[in-house]
Amino acid sequence: MYLARYDRKGNIDRAIAVLEPAVSQDASNAALHAALTEAYLLKYSSLNDRAWLQKASESARRALAANADLAAAHAAQGKTLAENGQNDEASIELQRAIVLDPLSSGAHVAMAKVRFAQGQIKEAGELYEKAVALAPGDWIPISWLGVFYYRSARYAEALDVWQKALTLTPDNILVLRNLGPGYFATRQYAEAAATFQRALELDQTAVPTWANLGTARYFLGQYAEAAAALEKAVELAPNNYLYWGNLGDAYRCAPGSRHKAPDAYRTAIRLAREKLALNLNDTGLRGSLAVYLAKSGDTAAALAEVAQIERTPSEVSPGTRFKIAVVLELARKRNEALDALRQAIKDGYARAEVDNEPELASLRADSRYIDLAGRAPQQ
Repeated sequence: MYLARYDRKGNIDRAIAVLEPAVSQDASNAALHAALTEAYLLKYSSLNDRAWLQKASESARRALAANADLAAAHAAQGKTLAENGQNDEASIELQRAIVLDPLSSGAHVAMAKVRFAQGQIKEAGELYEKAVALAPGDWIPISWLGVFYYRSARYAEALDVWQKALTLTPDNILVLRNLGPGYFATRQYAEAAATFQRALELDQTAVPTWANLGTARYFLGQYAEAAAALEKAVELAPNNYLYWGNLGDAYRCAPGSRHKAPDAYRTAIRLAREKLALNLNDTGLRGSLAVYLAKSGDTAAALAEVAQIERTPSEVSPGTRFKIAVVLELARKRNEALDALRQAIKDGYARAEVDNEPELASLRADSRYIDLAGRAPQQ
């Protein structure tokens, strides 16, 4: 089925093209509605266009109406609710799906995503690992386990599972685009470059590949090249806050392009706020928003977002702690920035990114950071 290899170019659209007429012909088939919901959600994920999320919501509703005893229908509803930021409601639906079908790897992956978003990191990891155990030959749960390890700053483990996923699907562009940042975080720069090239060979229109390539080039100090890659990403996916924010970063540092950064940040801030309104407890997103505000010169608003992160009743990831450090440094709060950076590094955040972040150049010259870096293990 097309959705089993949604990584392949065109397969999501092919799935929709097959499922929409099938649903029209058999409106009482809950399984078809659930599968169509999955396709719509994948389309939404690729474009960040809420029209697709609305389609998914309607399709999930029809799946449940057709058969409330079908695990896939509850899973479809749960995933849709989660994308809308309704994590508590999503948990109820996904738990029901797991009760109805305890062997559903997909439901466990979806529940793991919700738990991670809620800051329940340990439970999220356990759910991802169970999902892999339930479907050891399926690249999808293995790939998501790698994403979890990467976000938890467990880079070597992320690389291990992504390499396993690649042996299952050697032409998988999604796995390749994940491997690139994984290699970069562990300072395997040649391997990172090679995987990005392989991904581009498979599909030159894959937005995340351009975005990840741009981010890697940014941390390597190749700012003009980073901006070119990120311009391609925002051209293909203009509603993604992260791509606009990263483009702003590249413009901020690229020779002759600094004047373009404010517009990019304004777009990133607007899109980030729209998405944050769906889930006010998303500390990672709020951290990104704080960085964009700080780099735009709105220090007070940036610090207010940092304060809100600290008040959020969820675990703060190493990546978010690093973003806080950048905001504090830009706000000229060096002592607090060092504290945040110390915690990020302690939690395993990639030293490669710390060492190559241009906003921290002055901080890295501080004797207190030099002492901290000297005592921290290299990844």
